[in-house]
Amino acid sequence: MRLPVRMPRRVRTALGRVIWPLEVTVASMTGAGVICGARGLSALHFMLICRTLAGTVVAGFGGLQCRAGMGEDKANRQCWLILSVAVLVSLLRMRSLSDFQIYRQVCEARMPQRFVFWDYSGRLWAAVTRVIPDLKVVAANPAHTEFASDDLLLVAETGVIRATARGTVRHEEFLKKTADFFHIAIDMLEIDVFERLGYRIIYTQDFPSMKEAAAGFTEFKLLSLPQPSIFGVEEPPEVLGARVTWENDDVAFTLDVRTEKRNTEPQIPWEMKDQMNASGTERSLLVVDVDRYTKKSVSRGQLSIEEWINNSHRNIKKSLSKGLF
Repeated sequence: MRLPVRMPRRVRTALGRVIWPLEVTVASMTGAGVICGARGLSALHFMLICRTLAGTVVAGFGGLQCRAGMGEDKANRQCWLILSVAVLVSLLRMRSLSDFQIYRQVCEARMPQRFVFWDYSGRLWAAVTRVIPDLKVVAANPAHTEFASDDLLLVAETGVIRATARGTVRHEEFLKKTADFFHIAIDMLEIDVFERLGYRIIYTQDFPSMKEAAAGFTEFKLLSLPQPSIFGVEEPPEVLGARVTWENDDVAFTLDVRTEKRNTEPQIPWEMKDQMNASGTERSLLVVDVDRYTKKSVSRGQLSIEEWINNSHRNIKKSLSKGLF
């Protein structure tokens, strides 16, 4: 950028030091964006290409400055300033797990049928509500009972106990209430072994449209789409999904990444529609759903529900941050 000649020399010099790094940054980002867009590369590739382009420009500029009489140390400082700005801007573009919101946390234990539940369900829930007093009954019958608060749903059946929390519940609170519920159920129902123990967490990210949600999905590189078109449809797909399972002899992880369109319009009975506002909104979402579960039976003596939930939570967050973003 050429500065006006009438400006004082000090002003022109100061502006030049600010404008030149911005010009290199914008030029590097533009070039990297064109390359990544043409090849469908990820945000990580964008960062690396941006750094390479900026470094090339900076190296050439530094040589020119030294030849023009600027001291080598001063030229190097200005060049590194330019490169740092380019790298910082490229890093800000990268998606991370912090871009997502927790939608649900679930902990579930499956065990052999406990028909004693029919006799103890009332006592079980009386004990649970003493520990979590804001619970209200949702469903109650001899084989299936549900109690819920605003953000937590607890379920007990003859073969399953489950705790589900909304994303508004902090992980520490979910851990404590789930552990309290499980300990009471294990003791009262005399559970000695679990056939399956699972922890599931669901993340979501909102987008203005399904097209942008689909673009976010493609950055994960979980699915290779045919190019340019298929089935005679020119428009790229907006509803995408990929499901992958990693497992060993003891434990398995299932990762399900998908785009979703959700309609939040409330279901209002016909008799009440003329008295209530039924308008809703549509949400375009990118969903990351991870389930960690055991493949072998777990005895009561081997189980620490607090450790299971905490280890699963940390493992999933660390694995997603390293392997998906």
